[in-house]
Amino acid sequence: MPWSLIGQENLKENLGRIIQSGRFPHALLLTGPALGGKFTLAQDIAKALNCLEPESNAAPCGQCVSCRKIEEGHHPDFFVCRPKGAAQIIAIDDIRETRHSLSYRPFEGRYRVAIIREADHFRSEGGNSLLKILEEPGGSTVLILTAISESRVMTTLVSRCVRLRVPPLERATLLSALKERRSLSGPRAELLAGLSGGALGAALTMDPEVAWNRWMSLDLLFGQSLESKGNTFKAWSEWATEMTTEMDNLRKLDAEDQKKSEPANPGNAPSDQPQENLMSGRRRAFYTSLITFLRLWWRDVMVLAATNDRQRLSGPTPTPAQRKWAKSLGSGSLDQGFKCVDQLEEGLNRQIRPDLVLTNFWLSLLTSSKTRNAF
Repeated sequence: MPWSLIGQENLKENLGRIIQSGRFPHALLLTGPALGGKFTLAQDIAKALNCLEPESNAAPCGQCVSCRKIEEGHHPDFFVCRPKGAAQIIAIDDIRETRHSLSYRPFEGRYRVAIIREADHFRSEGGNSLLKILEEPGGSTVLILTAISESRVMTTLVSRCVRLRVPPLERATLLSALKERRSLSGPRAELLAGLSGGALGAALTMDPEVAWNRWMSLDLLFGQSLESKGNTFKAWSEWATEMTTEMDNLRKLDAEDQKKSEPANPGNAPSDQPQENLMSGRRRAFYTSLITFLRLWWRDVMVLAATNDRQRLSGPTPTPAQRKWAKSLGSGSLDQGFKCVDQLEEGLNRQIRPDLVLTNFWLSLLTSSKTRNAF
């Protein structure tokens, strides 16, 4: 059985050679897009290091007792530490427990392997505790950290790890995987591939119908903006109000989750960040999704405006609204759409009133296009 990770052949080949050499690093940092296969690869590495019947290229067989136990999370020499609670912080007690577990010799396998998921999600004392593992590694201990970016991880940890990036998958690979795993093809598959940013896990977890309906609603809104002079501001105001209401509802749910988690684990939230400023849970997911849709829509508008090359598009077949907006953008303002989205993201992250941020986003778009004189 080959590596579980889809694509990334060069990366898997290099890892196989390192495993076969018997000189696997004691600490590894895997970076790449969220849901882009980092944990899958880390788990595969743990399997390969302890596999009883490895493939010729050092890939894990996936069938032996050791591989099955690691897959199921029951192997006595395999540990996973991940963020918990409403604030999604790795608790210091979990880091200490992992450190204690790695202090023993392997019980059943050749290596004791611990995976720290989202290694940028802990307080400084957690990082310092983890640092002690890296400074005093055991000969049969492997620590694998995963994160979206090196820049988010403590530099003292990064400097002690071998760094490997799990890059985004190519569009063709994503479309092939969606067709194989979900029997999904056509515009909806193209949309999920574009929204995922090259991360198969993200594409597989999205509901294609929900994503398509949201895409078409957004497209309709942009289309109406070019066609209807009198109702343009009203349409965008209603959209901003709708988005703000949903965000407020999610804020309340996040606050309830946070309140429930505080008594059981009051150390979950960073002491240097006020509780009310934490962006977590459902609201963070909603903000991220909103920005992702807008970025994809505007990226393809920019491609159409600059090159009109269908092969360079990231989303589905361009709509009439995207083509019209591409024509409306004057020379020198092709990147203005992205700047507007950047300002929107900054405003939402700073938790300025969403209705004002969204309205400002729309007005900024109007002033960047040839259509501004029509309103």
